[in-house]
Amino acid sequence: MQPLTYLVTGANSGIGRETARGLADAGHRVLMLCRDEAKATEARADVVDTTGNDDVEIVLCDLSVQDEIQQAAYEISQRADALDVLVNNAGLVLHEREITPDGHEYQFAVNHLAPFLLTHELLDPLREAGSQGRAARVVTVASEAHRSAGSVPDGFENQEDSYRGFKVYAQTKLYNILFTRALALRLDPGIVTANCLHPGVVGSNFGREGPWYVRWFMKIARPFLTQPDEAADTSLFLATSPEVEDDTGRYYIDREARDPSGKAQDEALAAELWRVSEEATGADSWPKPR
Repeated sequence: MQPLTYLVTGANSGIGRETARGLADAGHRVLMLCRDEAKATEARADVVDTTGNDDVEIVLCDLSVQDEIQQAAYEISQRADALDVLVNNAGLVLHEREITPDGHEYQFAVNHLAPFLLTHELLDPLREAGSQGRAARVVTVASEAHRSAGSVPDGFENQEDSYRGFKVYAQTKLYNILFTRALALRLDPGIVTANCLHPGVVGSNFGREGPWYVRWFMKIARPFLTQPDEAADTSLFLATSPEVEDDTGRYYIDREARDPSGKAQDEALAAELWRVSEEATGADSWPKPR
């Protein structure tokens, strides 16, 4: 198999690290996008040591800051003319409402706006890979938590007086699916595909900044939860398998396409989310929907 170039966000721990490890183990070039340089350096060393593949690079970026996303995308495009697969893996759940330097609610910014903007900024290298017949892909980690999203707030961002951390997380996971389905309609599936997935309830560091009940659940249930290397399986499947190279706009669980919630299939909601996301990021030069 020809080595391909993959970008994995949130690659310093959990599912992201195991996704990077799986790709490196298959002999591919892996770009690990991480916020913390020390953690990223340790994670890269671990991936290289366990796979024997030193074609693993770090891209530093705080996904809560849009200027950093744009700078990271520029750096990536300078390192790789063609990007075969973007894995939008990074995500978090918070206990209290926080605001990013750009003025957005933090979970909305990192879990949704960041993959929206990063994907937009990397369309050219993705399409370059796809035009070379290498089945470029965008893979986004969503969650079954989207089914408990409840009502969507005006403007899609929660206000302080109604903030409940896990509810907001569930809403952002709904947005991941809406984004994937709308993105698929804007891309030529013969050039770039877009799919998303539920990785399982994972025994990782996820939730360490979340509400007390999320932290408590993760601590008590950790021995019984899916481990990160197992949870990365569907991400790796969507990123590498020839079985799904023609699939687009779909939601996967355990390597199988499933129907998301009815709300996640609401085309009007997806269109409004897209409009709001364009306004919030300035990323408005997308192809027209098919």
